[in-house]
Amino acid sequence: MSLRLKSVSVVAITILGGGCDPVGPPVSVPRSDVCNVGVRPLACVTVPERVTGILVDGVQEPAQYYGAMEMPIVNVQDQDVEGKVFALRDVEQNRLHLFFKGLGFQFGTSEFGVAIDNDRFDAAPAQMGPNDRRYLIDRTTGAIRTQRAGALSGSSVSAWFNETEPQPGYEARLGRCVPEPETNLERCDVEMAIPLPPSALEEPAKGLLPGIGIAVSGSRRRIVMPEEISLAPNDGVLTDRTVATTLLFGRPPGIPFTFMSWNMAHWGIGLEWDLTGSPFRSVPLASLASVMASYDIVAVQEMWSRTDAATLLALVNGIRAASTPSLPPLFMYGPVTYPPGVLGTMGGGRLGDAQGGVFVFSRFTAIDSDYRVYDQCRGEDCLKPKGVQWVRLALDPPTAADLGTPCSSTNPAAGIGCPGTPTTEAYVDVFNTHLQANTSTLCFLSPQEQIAYISAVLAGCGTLPVPVLCAAAVSTLATIGAAGLTVLCEGRTGPEVIQNQIQEMAEFIREVVGDNDDQPAILAGDFNTDGRRLNACGTDARYGRLLDAFDLVRAGTDPTMPVPDDGLSLSPGDFPWDIDNADVAREMDADYDFTNCGVGTSLGSASNDNRRSSADDGMTLDPTGCPMHECDEVYPFGACPPTPPPPATPLTRDGRIDYLLVRPPVRPELATDPPAYMITQSQTLPVWAPLWPAVATAPTHMCAGPTGSINNSMSVDVPMSGFRISDHRPIVGSFEFTSLRVPARYHPNFDHRLEVRVTSMDATGTPDCVLSGCKPIEPYVRLDGWGVLPDGTRVPQPGEIDRDRCSGWNLSWPEDECMSNWTNVVNAPAGRFDEHRIGYRLFEYDGVLSDDPIATVSPGVDPEFVVRWANSTYDINVRLAPGSNPVGWAGPAPILSSDPFQVCSRLSGTPRMCVDIDVGE
Repeated sequence: MSLRLKSVSVVAITILGGGCDPVGPPVSVPRSDVCNVGVRPLACVTVPERVTGILVDGVQEPAQYYGAMEMPIVNVQDQDVEGKVFALRDVEQNRLHLFFKGLGFQFGTSEFGVAIDNDRFDAAPAQMGPNDRRYLIDRTTGAIRTQRAGALSGSSVSAWFNETEPQPGYEARLGRCVPEPETNLERCDVEMAIPLPPSALEEPAKGLLPGIGIAVSGSRRRIVMPEEISLAPNDGVLTDRTVATTLLFGRPPGIPFTFMSWNMAHWGIGLEWDLTGSPFRSVPLASLASVMASYDIVAVQEMWSRTDAATLLALVNGIRAASTPSLPPLFMYGPVTYPPGVLGTMGGGRLGDAQGGVFVFSRFTAIDSDYRVYDQCRGEDCLKPKGVQWVRLALDPPTAADLGTPCSSTNPAAGIGCPGTPTTEAYVDVFNTHLQANTSTLCFLSPQEQIAYISAVLAGCGTLPVPVLCAAAVSTLATIGAAGLTVLCEGRTGPEVIQNQIQEMAEFIREVVGDNDDQPAILAGDFNTDGRRLNACGTDARYGRLLDAFDLVRAGTDPTMPVPDDGLSLSPGDFPWDIDNADVAREMDADYDFTNCGVGTSLGSASNDNRRSSADDGMTLDPTGCPMHECDEVYPFGACPPTPPPPATPLTRDGRIDYLLVRPPVRPELATDPPAYMITQSQTLPVWAPLWPAVATAPTHMCAGPTGSINNSMSVDVPMSGFRISDHRPIVGSFEFTSLRVPARYHPNFDHRLEVRVTSMDATGTPDCVLSGCKPIEPYVRLDGWGVLPDGTRVPQPGEIDRDRCSGWNLSWPEDECMSNWTNVVNAPAGRFDEHRIGYRLFEYDGVLSDDPIATVSPGVDPEFVVRWANSTYDINVRLAPGSNPVGWAGPAPILSSDPFQVCSRLSGTPRMCVDIDVGE
């Protein structure tokens, strides 16, 4: 659960003034090719460039500041953090836009100022120059003014000269202000647009980003310029510009990764062959591995054998290890596994490996995972527990450098060379699924054949079309009965089951995402929903309803109308690197006509030969015999209603049913802040590709497969013509995980706040019963804690306190207000405590006898959360067994950010408790 955004330590470059340069002492200037994002002081931050203007009105519109960099407001003199600022550069008007949100003003403050060093990378002099400016807004009247810097030498005292008129292009507006009496502050929004001179946009060297220096201050603080914050003697001049924030202008840094989703149609050995007559059972795993091996994340479907999945992983990693240069190995996560609900009452345990065929292979480590098995199924899809798999992948886990010597908070200059700020936020959630098929082979059989087949499957004997019933099958038949099989094929259609599964998947995604409104996710898999023609409506509107269920259609958009609006971006076209559509295939409209014709991802299981005419499936062939998509079927664009006329040419049978969908955490237009993290386009590769990967051995990997014939379910020989290895095309996306927020920071030398909160309790199956009477349990928690001083003295924080009693089976904060005080918050001033220990015990209120303690961790009954400030770790101990960890807990883990992390536990027959631990700044 701990990781960081990749960054490189800033190294100061000392340049001596000389020649025609102004006379001055040597100056250390920031590097413009690396960003040490987040280490105090903020060494540098990349500010995106946007092409359109922004209205300066004191109101933050997420659409206006979409794609802006979010930073804490740092006064570099005393390291105060007050609110946050969103920054981006308007290319058309050549202005720096700053929106300060929640800026803390002390009551009585007259002005707020932003000082800009427009010649950030000049070698000398150390003092202010003619391009430097200070931009001010009056806290009371809203009046604005600018100041020009005076060039002094040998002193840190700054001279400012008021300009007669504000600099052309400078605008500032006050927004909403909210009093905060407990801190003697007033929190205000301030919006500024600051003109940038040509010198601010000059590259320090070829290929490096231009940039400026920035500092903020109010009238209660000494007015400073970025390069003149003196920590030296009063008569000295600070010559190190790396100690203050540098804003670079360009694309924000990202973590690149490639993604493949592939329904492999790898049926394995057994009943599925008999039922479907799959032509792909003999495809060598090495052929599949050669297609997958180069990708960072691969979501697969229809991999029905765990043994084959493990063998496939070994083959993939062998290829990666032998590559030049070698590639890191992939890890395997999954599959969805659970006794099938429908067959569970019919002896489903006899099916053996009851898993849903979905796996995620990734070079990134999973920090969390879960799955949901769908409640509904139809036909042979009931033989496997189809569902949705979730894996949270850490894109940039910490290295040893992140855990090294701490940076100092008392001397910002000591922060130079510190590692990047570790964070738990650089992750991507992957949801991988395989939905119900539209039709079912099993449901075309007679009731007698269905009963015989299922009975033989459960008994482990017999083959289609009508198996010979062995003794075990006869016994199974007696248990099932004819009525027991009606659930497989009656009462609902395939599309109805698909729609129900889509809703279940959507609910699962919302549960995983919860209140986190920062991280995007990727949805991948075979959805068995045709989305080729985006103008389809009426009965063909399932594509739009699918997008709507996953919150990919803007609120208020009718998903049954043509071309559902799945816009991810609130300002499409403003950035060349973002993704404008949640359905990533739509980023390629210039190459693929999805409006009228579409392109399929399914090759169609009815034919084993790709070499079909374009009149048959809308494809032509390249010289190697592999399929190439060309749209030769033109469909009229029709509005709905009225229903559009039928197409001039019938739809091809090979639909686009496999997807890569990028999901924002909330519908974009409902967001209150611009996105903090985005999945963006790759800088070097196409964002989406629907075909087989373009590799050097394309004929082998893409077209040439096994030859010969198989005997299908109806005892008919099906030729294996050797032109493909699956009935689905793998689809490929190339992305970057882009950080638009300076992440939360933990550092042992900074003041912190420790909060331990019980956030949920699931007590399903834990009744409070006496004799024949039962009632809902009435739980409460008993919290205590203490800080440990360097000399070993314990300081209670607080003493033992019982929190409010709740009533019910399942509780969740903040929905259940009775849990509002199930928390303990303590302050940890830097250097005062070696550690803090916070414990809780769960009780069930009895009312007559003594209250019953309920164990939540094993061994013992009570957990104790330990934060060791001195070595930057957190741990979980068992209260009754000092020094021992709960079963399943690996021991001390590093604190790599101040973001909350969650710990959940459950003993058999006891409530499941979840606790959030937040090491705040």
